[in-house]
Amino acid sequence: MEGRTAGPVPYGSGTAGSILVHALRGTFGVPCAERLRSLDADARERLARGREQGLSLAVATAHAQLAAARGADDEIDAALRHRNSALSFLARGHDAPDAERLEPLLWIGVVDWAVLGDVRGARDRLARAAVLARSDQQASVVIPTLAIRSMASAVAGDLAGADATVREAVALARDGDDPLLLAVALATLARRRSNDSERDAALQAGEELLALRSQVDDPAALDAIAAWGVAAVRLEAGDLAGCRALIEPATAPEQLRQLHPLVRSLLLDTRIRLAVGRDDRTDALAQLTALERLGFSRQPLGASLAGMASAFVALADDRPLNAEASATAAADQARRASARLLELRALLVAGRAQQALGAPDVAAERFGEAEAMARAIGAAGTAERAAAERRASGGMIAERPAPEEYGLTPRQFEIAQLVAGGATNREVAAILGISEHTVNTHLRVAFSRLGVTRRTALATALEQRQRA
Repeated sequence: MEGRTAGPVPYGSGTAGSILVHALRGTFGVPCAERLRSLDADARERLARGREQGLSLAVATAHAQLAAARGADDEIDAALRHRNSALSFLARGHDAPDAERLEPLLWIGVVDWAVLGDVRGARDRLARAAVLARSDQQASVVIPTLAIRSMASAVAGDLAGADATVREAVALARDGDDPLLLAVALATLARRRSNDSERDAALQAGEELLALRSQVDDPAALDAIAAWGVAAVRLEAGDLAGCRALIEPATAPEQLRQLHPLVRSLLLDTRIRLAVGRDDRTDALAQLTALERLGFSRQPLGASLAGMASAFVALADDRPLNAEASATAAADQARRASARLLELRALLVAGRAQQALGAPDVAAERFGEAEAMARAIGAAGTAERAAAERRASGGMIAERPAPEEYGLTPRQFEIAQLVAGGATNREVAAILGISEHTVNTHLRVAFSRLGVTRRTALATALEQRQRA
């Protein structure tokens, strides 16, 4: 099977191609689970035929389709096994023409992001898929692929890359004639702006999205995209009624069953925070239970979302000790998931919990960590908010040694801190806007001056120097 590949199945036409388009749109809240389930038998037949004929890319695609179908039923462990098999067979077809590699790349990227919450995998594979899809010029694939990649980049902390990608998606959608694709791009833009506390820009994108409702053939699909992209924006802006109008229909149990696992978690998270804002403890607890029961909540990204939701509910219930434990666990899970944006959010919640516990110095430390992380990834709005909460806490932060006290330049120190926090060289390069070669050069110097030889030893070395 090593040397053979399958002829490409046109992903823009036919049953499999249509379902792929729905799977891509499903990452933005459009119901797609029934279509994914309907693909099960065809995917198994394709898998058997591909194995028999030694067609590695056909087998890769079939495994990825089965992973998506298993995700629709919240069978995350089975989805993970099929995704791993898909990657193995994709690697065997590495020398196949680009047109043949695109379909399995797209399916695997959807599974990485929307089923497994594999932030790095989704970002990297969809980056490659976007390059291939651009040459094919199918807007129904290119625009959602760019939008998903933008979301994954933002969650990973590459905000500059996320911004560039979502701008491209919006520009392509404006040049096209499909208002639903424009809605996908605008929903992504709204969430991206909301992530960095750019409230006015987020609301503006959301209102433009909602104005498209009269132009689409499927208003229900647009409503679903709005629930995914606009409800959280309205909540952040304090518009509880506007958020409720969008999120409650989208989180009805029969509706949630039609969604990708990650989308279910994101919508339930918004519903929980809305319930807390409305002081509706019964609904908050009911939705938190539903979130924690999801198979996706056993994945690091899902566990982080569930932990933060639990922390919000605990704070509202005046249980700050539980809130602090949940937020700290959420931050740990976010680091495992390479989800720096979620880690940042968890640190803010942990700071509020410490403040409620009457520990202003610890609260200030958490807010200071959040501020430093926000500035490192370029989230200026969030950094300002964290700084304001740090000052309001009344706590004092222990003075940290200057980079020179470590024997490092400010840039070397910044890179060492990011790597100590789990970032790869590629991620550091994207965050700081420099080349990987430059990152590697600075890192070698930091290793030498701190007396370490492994990335995992950096955090300990920095902490020991600080104590000294």
